[in-house]
Amino acid sequence: MKDDPPAPPAAAHDAVLRATVEAAAPVDADRGALRLARADMHRLGLRPGEVCVVRGERAVHARVLPRGDGAAGCVALDADQRETAGLALGETAEILAVPQPPDARRIAIACASAGVSRADLVAAARDAVADRPAAVGDVLRLRVGEGRGLRARVAAVQPGPVVMARAGLDLEIVDDPAVSAWRGVGGLGPQIR
Repeated sequence: MKDDPPAPPAAAHDAVLRATVEAAAPVDADRGALRLARADMHRLGLRPGEVCVVRGERAVHARVLPRGDGAAGCVALDADQRETAGLALGETAEILAVPQPPDARRIAIACASAGVSRADLVAAARDAVADRPAAVGDVLRLRVGEGRGLRARVAAVQPGPVVMARAGLDLEIVDDPAVSAWRGVGGLGPQIR
């Protein structure tokens, strides 16, 4: 009918976007964010800074930011997000809007902490999770010392299953030598073993 209002944009939580995985720009690495075209964000009912989920072999949550180039049908993910989701460059990911996660009360981070002070690990972990969504299994890069990258994983979150890391959360470091800083570096399989 003529008097019917126009249909609203796709409601969040209803639409699924299939997008080609691209590498994030260096400025976006380790920020817990991904980049989508504004048209894709609108289709999913997402505003900048809101959380969405990217599904590959597994799921990873990220804050969404608009792409500068407007390339629709593509999602820019950093290396840790791709590893967490089990996605490679050029593969297709599914992206969905999700309810915004609650603030974290507690996050445990597992890493191989040999040779790094507990205070430096806690400070680096706070920086790595600041203002980003976190779920068990997420891969993180801790920057300790003079920019040294230490590979880490989210081991536990409360209340869960996904939380937003904010100031004042209880952060725990779990020493786990199995979380190697060298895993995933091409050509080093024999040395890592």
